[in-house]
Amino acid sequence: MTHYVRSLLKEGWKMKGDAEPSEAYLSSRRFTGAVLLWIGSFFIIMGILLLL
Repeated sequence: MTHYVRSLLKEGWKMKGDAEPSEAYLSSRRFTGAVLLWIGSFFIIMGILLLL
């Protein structure tokens, strides 16, 4: 994917002229952040347990 297409997919609301992102966009970002936080925490905990 080119940089333009990626930025359009991530921030398409800016191209439409909206002043701020939609609630659906914000919710999807929050969900993605929460999932990545859980996955990262899992790997950190597993790494610590392997050192014991």
